Amino acid sequence: MGKTFAFLGAKDIGATCLRQLHSFCQRHEHQIIGVFTNPRGEEINLHMAPLPEYRGCNQFSFAIVNGDQEFGTTLHQMDPGIDSGGILFERRFPIPENCFVDELYQVTFDHSVEMFETSLPLLVAGEYNIIPQETLLEERTTSLHFRKEIQQLKEIDLDWPQERILRHLRATAMPGFPPPYALFNDIKIELNVNREK
Repeated sequence: MGKTFAFLGAKDIGATCLRQLHSFCQRHEHQIIGVFTNPRGEEINLHMAPLPEYRGCNQFSFAIVNGDQEFGTTLHQMDPGIDSGGILFERRFPIPENCFVDELYQVTFDHSVEMFETSLPLLVAGEYNIIPQETLLEERTTSLHFRKEIQQLKEIDLDWPQERILRHLRATAMPGFPPPYALFNDIKIELNVNREK
């Protein structure tokens, strides 16, 4: 007898994973009995960042600002905390050199979709181990970022070293969102980035 699923998700990643789940259910005689979403578009289960390193929001930007060379995506248990549930599946990959935040988002999106697709049969079969994030803290760092922190990242001090300015520009110049900026005599100057080589 097939299993039943309730799907919770949002944003493009949620829609893509729901399509994969629907296709999987049709092939294996399972059933989706409910789909729930959030108008703000927040999902917990599939977190497009490595855990416990980057809990919360704007993880792509912080990874670029921090100069990380590796990133990841994680399927984890839902619990009352923010992205703190036990890890079920994860995938790590190198951050492309000098990438911008939207490029890191797209690379992570693609890896997330592939991870969801390959782990779905294992999830349904119960063939996975749950790794509590607390057990990883000796070998991995941890941080929790909130949505409002992006404004602080966008404010660039033109007296910083060039490398730091460039990291902040790459981390916060996201198409469709307000650009990074600098203050000059208390005047806000938006910094539009030309990405042409």
